Amino acid sequence: MNRPVILLLAAVFSAALQAANHREAPIGGVDRKADISDFYAFASEGRKVTFILCLDPSPETRAAPFDPGILYEIKIDNNFDAVEDIAFQIRFSAEERLPGVFKSFGEAKAAPRQAVFQAQTHEVKMIQGGGAHALPDGVRVFAGTVDNEFWMDLGLTTFDAANVRVRASGIPGVLTDAEDKARRNFAADTAAGYAVNAIAIEVPIALLGSKGAIGAWGSTSRQVASSGEWRQVRRMGNPLVNELLIGAAARDRFSVDQPGNDAQFAKFFLDPAIATAFKALTKGAMSVPAPPRQDVVRALFAYKGKAAGPVADMLRLDTNVPPTPYARSSRLGLLGGDPAGYPNGRRLQDDVTDIVLRVVAG
Repeated sequence: MNRPVILLLAAVFSAALQAANHREAPIGGVDRKADISDFYAFASEGRKVTFILCLDPSPETRAAPFDPGILYEIKIDNNFDAVEDIAFQIRFSAEERLPGVFKSFGEAKAAPRQAVFQAQTHEVKMIQGGGAHALPDGVRVFAGTVDNEFWMDLGLTTFDAANVRVRASGIPGVLTDAEDKARRNFAADTAAGYAVNAIAIEVPIALLGSKGAIGAWGSTSRQVASSGEWRQVRRMGNPLVNELLIGAAARDRFSVDQPGNDAQFAKFFLDPAIATAFKALTKGAMSVPAPPRQDVVRALFAYKGKAAGPVADMLRLDTNVPPTPYARSSRLGLLGGDPAGYPNGRRLQDDVTDIVLRVVAG
């Protein structure tokens, strides 16, 4: 199925995306077009699930936002074995408009006027049962450049350096009850005005082959010229896992491996180094649970009503939980008493940085 995507030199579509990962693994800095900044999966109205894959955070130009040489995929596991049962594969092609006209591509910031110099089309296939299929009725797709919100004070919070704001209590980042209940974020939008490229697919729950929970993740792959084989460059399920929990030396390996092999990284979840750093930074004022951290494993890998599934980086989503109306939702998800929020899937408004840091801190 081919769908036209018009490339604009300035963003005309914006969405409130709470960003998580920005080039956290070395390979993401080398292949920026294949870098995944965020992945979302959440229940939407009409018994549907929306998946959003965001890529190339803060791109420097608007030239061909999606790379024709990349295979973009959204994968769904519906039987708890950490292997995809359904995949949506997206490929792009580009067409130059007005090839004889001089054009200058600057930074990818919003501007009040647009000029269409290039167009892209994308082909979407649904892979199931070993075969490729055209999209069934009820599936909707969007691909384009959107606003990239990144609510994190990068000047005072860098995970590798563990430089965090410390309040009078001696404990970093502790919010008041009023701040917890507010929907607005109290950190700076570090990427204000910059863009990110997004692929969104809305799918009827009935097509997902599960009557309850699913696991989902996104990936990017490139073809090996000599063999034609597709090799994975990046993947993402839960937010901040590779950036916050996986050791720096293992991040590239984590990026190119599959969720079904994540048992090799279990030590990073059972004894997260950043939890020890919290305790050291606060000189013991913050008491974090001792390893092994089964609470972290349950938060990331448990399906509702079931024991923790395999140690595999997938967003878990209970499709039987209806979406919470925005007016009653909490940006802290389950921690804020909102059953439709992260880590039950991930919505655009879920403040995953606060949630994940709190879980890790115990």
